[in-house]
This record gives sequence, structure tokens and C-alpha cells, in this order.
Amino acid sequence: MALVLVPLVWLDQAKVQIVGYVLFPVEYAMNAALFPGVTTPLRGNGTALLILVPTLALLALAYAALRSLYAFVRAAFHHVIGRYR
Repeated sequence: MALVLVPLVWLDQAKVQIVGYVLFPVEYAMNAALFPGVTTPLRGNGTALLILVPTLALLALAYAALRSLYAFVRAAFHHVIGRYR
């Protein structure tokens, strides 16, 4: 556990905050859509990195689900149209 936390604490204390600025627009948009009353803080590098990984996983899962739904609807549409030609 210390092998993970020590680099994150060091990254969080770095003077140049990059990951927080990358995460902020994504987190702000998701909070605005799902939880309108929540204020989105600008996070440090380490904290933002810990939040960014599950956020990207959630976005990838949503993309895969929408892509599967599109394929299903398209196949169903072609199946129904094919019957009436």
C-alpha cells in the first residue's frame, strides 16, 4: 500500500498541477448532468489521478453499452425491414 501512496502523495504535492486541470472539465460535466447541486473542486495531481482512472473506466463502459445497444437496434430494424421486402 505504501508503494502506491508515497508516489501519489509526492505527485499531489508537486507545484505543477496537470492532472487536476485535465480531470476538472470531465468531472464538472458529469456532475452537472447527474448531480446538479454538487460543486466540483479542482483537485491535486494525485487525487485527480485516483479519480480519473475509475472515471475513464465508467466512460468506456458507457461507450461499450451504447455501441452494443446501437448494434442490437440496428439488427432488429434490419430483421423487421427484411420481412416486409
